[in-house]
Amino acid sequence: DYTTDVQNGGHYFMVTLNGVTLRPATSGYSRGAGAFNADTNGTWLLAANPAPRQVQAFMLSGSGMLDDLVITTNTVTDFFPPAAGSYTLTGSATGNGTVSPASTNVLSGSSANFAITASNYYRIASLSTNGTDTGLSFDNNSTVTNFLWSNVQSTGTLAAVFTAQVTAGPANTPHWWLAQYGLTNFSADAAADTDHDGLMTWQEYIAGTNPTNPASVLRITSGSMNSQSVVIRWSSVSNRFYNLSRTTNLMAAFTGLTGASNLPATPPENVYTDSQNDGAASFYRISVHE
Repeated sequence: DYTTDVQNGGHYFMVTLNGVTLRPATSGYSRGAGAFNADTNGTWLLAANPAPRQVQAFMLSGSGMLDDLVITTNTVTDFFPPAAGSYTLTGSATGNGTVSPASTNVLSGSSANFAITASNYYRIASLSTNGTDTGLSFDNNSTVTNFLWSNVQSTGTLAAVFTAQVTAGPANTPHWWLAQYGLTNFSADAAADTDHDGLMTWQEYIAGTNPTNPASVLRITSGSMNSQSVVIRWSSVSNRFYNLSRTTNLMAAFTGLTGASNLPATPPENVYTDSQNDGAASFYRISVHE
């Protein structure tokens, strides 16, 4: 029966005598691959080549004969329980943060402690070991935590995922975005019109404009009529998409215009020609999304 000597790293086939397995001794036999060897107690082993695991040759010294040689691999036996090994645990960080140590070696059954730290304006979103969630819960204020990986039995990875801290406002405005404009009273600043341009800070986040500069704001800049067409222009910002809608009565709903939805930005200005205008007084509205 095929077996592995884990302690010494050998691979062997076990010889049975009249159906009785001869257990190997813990020492005293040679481990040459491809040889038919005996230990001091007379236990016979047929050593297998570990790569690939097959018997390539055997030899006998002196006189004798080999008869009814049967090799089976249906039973795998470990005659040598592994000694306490050393396993490598690796820390992995996705997003803005760190896991320390990045790598550590621990003995089987022992423990390792990891420090998980988010960067400024970020927080811990999740923590898992070998792809399995640790069950720990995190919120918007979870910026630092320690994790004890106990009773280690194999190599593994502790994976931390970080995400931005956000305000409790309608747009979940990220703290890092507010901080770059010096706005660190996060929730209050997001709900205020800091530059008095008519848009709340959280709205400027969606629009991609500067909440501290009144000249940087989403607005229709001009509208001009040419025969039955109206040309609408508005300020635009990279990585944004725009929808243009129209109504002839401010008491009625705005209706989207053909070909005027999900318009990619063409900074610093987008232009759209409304050829459906029938000459009646019209009102236009622009909306934006990432």
